[in-house]
Amino acid sequence: MRHLKFKWILYTMTLMISSSCINSDYDLSNIDTMSEFKVNDFIIPMKMDKITLDCVLDIPEDSKLQKVTFERDGQQVTEYAVIEEGTFNSQTIDIPSFISEKPEITPTRETLTLIKSDLLNNLQQIKKRTPGGQLLAYCNIPSDVKPEFSVKATSISKYIKDIDNIGVTAHINVSFSLLDIDRFVNQFHIENLTLQFPEGLEMTPSQGTYDSSTGVLTLGNITSQSPSTLSVEADITRIYDKAFEYTENNDKTHTLIFEDNVYVKTGAIRIYTSDIKENLSIYEILQTIPDEIVYECRSDISKVTGNDLTGKVEYDFEGIDINPIEITGLPEVLQQSGTKINLTNPQIYLEINNVLSDYNVYAQAGLDLTSTKNGKQNTYSLDNQSFKISDKNNILVMSPKVPEYYYPGYENAEHIGFASLSRVLDSGEGIPDAIDVTITNPGIPEQQINKFELGKELGSVNGKYLLYAPLNLTDESLIVYTDTIKGWNDEDVDGIIINKLSSMFNITTDVPCDIELQIHPMVINEGDDESKIDENIYGVTTIEANSKGVYKEIDIEGKIEHLDGIFFKAIIKGKNNECLSPDMNIILENLKAKVTGRFIKEL
Repeated sequence: MRHLKFKWILYTMTLMISSSCINSDYDLSNIDTMSEFKVNDFIIPMKMDKITLDCVLDIPEDSKLQKVTFERDGQQVTEYAVIEEGTFNSQTIDIPSFISEKPEITPTRETLTLIKSDLLNNLQQIKKRTPGGQLLAYCNIPSDVKPEFSVKATSISKYIKDIDNIGVTAHINVSFSLLDIDRFVNQFHIENLTLQFPEGLEMTPSQGTYDSSTGVLTLGNITSQSPSTLSVEADITRIYDKAFEYTENNDKTHTLIFEDNVYVKTGAIRIYTSDIKENLSIYEILQTIPDEIVYECRSDISKVTGNDLTGKVEYDFEGIDINPIEITGLPEVLQQSGTKINLTNPQIYLEINNVLSDYNVYAQAGLDLTSTKNGKQNTYSLDNQSFKISDKNNILVMSPKVPEYYYPGYENAEHIGFASLSRVLDSGEGIPDAIDVTITNPGIPEQQINKFELGKELGSVNGKYLLYAPLNLTDESLIVYTDTIKGWNDEDVDGIIINKLSSMFNITTDVPCDIELQIHPMVINEGDDESKIDENIYGVTTIEANSKGVYKEIDIEGKIEHLDGIFFKAIIKGKNNECLSPDMNIILENLKAKVTGRFIKEL
């Protein structure tokens, strides 16, 4: 409308000149036919429709910036926010069990002197075979013979940092044999038998009473299971650290060595008259019972399998990979040069489980966001670098400050400080192209655990995240909106030399931020196909937040030739904790342009 009115005025002036009294019979070739008219404060009325932020932002359908509506304090509230969500999983958590080598234990073999009772001089008594029998011969088992054993397990998981005790599956058998005695007896006895095992074991013997504090198994009087052999068995169920050494290898794995002795502490071999084979004659008995017997003791320990441990563990969760957040489909206004988005309180909501919560063990992790723009990266980290994952299921919110309003469904989230998150959409060169989300150093820090089951798959660490970044701008933020009105230049407009161009209007806005408005002329010079912004000449004014009918005037002073249009730049300056919503608007009323200059036209 403004362009048409201005063209009409130029046309009228030209018509007046061309219709003046100039006689066509005169030769005017040597006369200057250029005419010049002064233009003083020429008013051009203009009209502009109401500008809403919804129109300014013009959000594409696939944009990461969305309009979201919530109910807050009983009212529907719509705001702009960058929203992105995703899921993640770790590899399965498993601290493997271990199996030791089977130890080789050298048997004990001794030749013992049998002490024969006086009964052997009383053949009639032997012949009577009194029930229960009478002592015929005996000898004591030596207690100074202590065969050694060594149980060794290598390449134990690097995650098992220390062991107080370990639940195991292991079996031990101690057997006693009297060689060749089966020629004349059906059985023999060992009385007052006690065996010394290493201290620091829990075990269940097949017979007798075991004292775990001393390692002594008291068996009392026992009878052989066959004419020449007597066996005692026990299941080892737990080994305490006093019984073994636990060391770290060069590759961070560990070795467990369990070395000690199993030996007879007390015991005496006894043969009674009732033990003698019934088919032997008295003469054969006297001829058969030797003066010495060969005694053998064998200890056999199976491989030791670790089942559970009490001690210190740590664990690194592996395989937690989160796809980058691609910042796509943003409105053009947010991609303008000079745009700087610094948010007041963006939030990351995180749901994450703790598969070891039943053991009263916590996990921890950090969170980094790395923005990328034109190859330049900026990384933002939590205030305390990490957060705890204590419960079986955890809901966290990470933000510069505790949210006044939580995203729906996360009202009870635990707050974690993340001050630098405000800058995640400011790469230094505009809004980033992508944001990498990295859960850093996830795992279980070294801590005490009780009866942790080895070799069992405990599942994976998994969860989901939600990035919610409402456009609550800080005072460091800038949203730059530019536009042009051009195509004015033609033969008539090209003849105007403007000295001063003023724009006047009344402004009403409910945008809660100050707006700096700049106006530049656009000129098209000879030989140019497109008009260009004259950066050297411009006018500027500040529109205060929430202005109501405030009068403003913007003056552009300087020589302007070959005018083709106007370029304007609106810079919305952020204000702490003020959120932009789609229904906010800017209304320019009584809009006028005032031109002062010269119009030059050749007759």
